[in-house]
Amino acid sequence: VTYYLMTNLTWLQWSLEAIGLAGVLESYSKLLQNNKWLPEPFRNELTKDIKLMLQFFKLLVPTTNPWRREICTQISARLAKIAVASKRSKWSRIGLLLEEATAFLKAYGGWSFTASNTLEAPGGMLEMTLVGHTTGVQCVCALGDGRVASGADDGSIKIWNTETGQCDLTLSGHKRWVSSLCVLGDRLVSGSSDGTAST
Repeated sequence: VTYYLMTNLTWLQWSLEAIGLAGVLESYSKLLQNNKWLPEPFRNELTKDIKLMLQFFKLLVPTTNPWRREICTQISARLAKIAVASKRSKWSRIGLLLEEATAFLKAYGGWSFTASNTLEAPGGMLEMTLVGHTTGVQCVCALGDGRVASGADDGSIKIWNTETGQCDLTLSGHKRWVSSLCVLGDRLVSGSSDGTAST
């Protein structure tokens, strides 16, 4: 029962809000340590899934946001390829978790929905964390000169130096959150929930 709860989207969101990321990681670690009583092959699949979820949540450390949209986006982007294989096993819950996250993203406007994984899968190397936004980050865009732009809930856009991890420039002007960024020629174009697009 505990394992089924821990691969349930509502439980994940509630847990992140109630006990934080450290508490969620501790819960998964305890479940991994206390699974000796489970019968095979369930124990093997559970162990694989828990290790995968532990790696997944470790990647969320710099971007933790309890909103269901953020959790679903991360699940769909990081677990897509892995979940296809896990769906073949009747014991694994990773495929079901991905389906639940994908359904949520499609139902609520397709927030950052990806048909295949676009972020580093669990187990990959985190190279850098860009710190500076004071509200949630909604979108990112790679610029042609090697820098990265990020748009946030407060309507700001930050331009980051990927060599140093420092913010080179902060742009403001949108009245509501920045929902999209793209490069058009030599310009950065931003879209906002205030109904405007800016260059």
